[in-house]
Amino acid sequence: MNYTTLGLDLAKSIFHYVIINVHNQVIQQGKSRRNQLLELLSNLEVGRVKMEACSSSHNWGRKLQELGHVVMLIPAHKVKPYVQGQKNDMNDALAIGAAAGVENSAGHDLGAAAGLRS
Repeated sequence: MNYTTLGLDLAKSIFHYVIINVHNQVIQQGKSRRNQLLELLSNLEVGRVKMEACSSSHNWGRKLQELGHVVMLIPAHKVKPYVQGQKNDMNDALAIGAAAGVENSAGHDLGAAAGLRS
């Protein structure tokens, strides 16, 4: 499966995720139990995994880096504007995925523009 970003919403026992392709379209979404998450992610090809920064995200980040994934943490205030509808775990995962795509494309453009001088 070709994907660029996996948006992961961490929770106590059930984690929700979305897989986003290069066109910023959701190609898969689902949920996984804590004890099944590493198995799920080890079966995926190596890619970017984005999570909302929280107390357990650093621990999960280290585990995912051991699998070869590139882990990026997004502050909660960057994710909140992208939550659509009622607040629930799947909508949070979708928001993390949406914030991830916009942040990357916009960030590179702004960084390139900031490097230009007249």
